[in-house]
Amino acid sequence: MKGSDDLKEKDIESLNEIVLSGVNNVYTGASVLIGKKEKILYKNVFGTKDEKEKLTEEDIFDLASVTKVVGTATAVMKLIDEKQIKLEDKIGKFLEVSGPKSEVTIFELLTHTSGMQAYSNLWEKYSGEELLKHIINIQPQISPYKCYEYSCLNFITLMK
Repeated sequence: MKGSDDLKEKDIESLNEIVLSGVNNVYTGASVLIGKKEKILYKNVFGTKDEKEKLTEEDIFDLASVTKVVGTATAVMKLIDEKQIKLEDKIGKFLEVSGPKSEVTIFELLTHTSGMQAYSNLWEKYSGEELLKHIINIQPQISPYKCYEYSCLNFITLMK
């Protein structure tokens, strides 16, 4: 499906032009899907996946840190929109965690102001649920709001 009645043809043309500019100048390929509620408004793929083979709708991209913003943050904001959680909720309300970390808020995790360290190499010792358990129990290094530090641990905690 290239588009629907909910998107104007000129908007679709502009979107295609922008994506093609990236595909022609920076990336080998791109996949775009725009939806609203349960309805797909636009879906298209552009370019190739490895400079030779045409990209398809079934191809999977390694999003790496983009997952934090696109996946986790979106899921958290959806829960907020549905009034299941609040930005000011402390994570101790949802997770069995002790000490200062139990007082860290969802907002602080989302904005990297929780006081958590940037990274942990616990993955070298643990995996799966055991790794998550250890990460969840890492305490902040400083009080929230003292500084901004980009932290993968914030979003791992939010995922849980």
